[in-house]
Amino acid sequence: MSPDPEADLERLRAIAMALPKAAEKISHGQTAFYIEKGKIFAWFWHDHHHDGCTAVMVKTSGIEEQEMLIEIDPDLYYKPAYPGR
Repeated sequence: MSPDPEADLERLRAIAMALPKAAEKISHGQTAFYIEKGKIFAWFWHDHHHDGCTAVMVKTSGIEEQEMLIEIDPDLYYKPAYPGR
C-alpha cells in the first residue's frame, strides 16, 4: 500500500482532469475518472476490499495488451481480481 494515497490520488487527478471533457465521480466506492456518456477510463483504488494495494486501473485495448504489460513488468502491472477483464 502507498504510504500517502492522498498524494497519489492528487497526482492522478491532475493528469486525468487535464484531458478534454474529463470528469470525476465515485464508482464502487473508489474515485473514477470518465469522459462524456459516463465512460470510465481510470480508477484510483486504495485498499479496495482490504486487498492491501494502491493502484491506478486503466482500460487497455484488450486482453492481449493487458497480458503483454503484465509480462513486460509484473512488478508494475497486475490483473485485478474482478474488474480485470
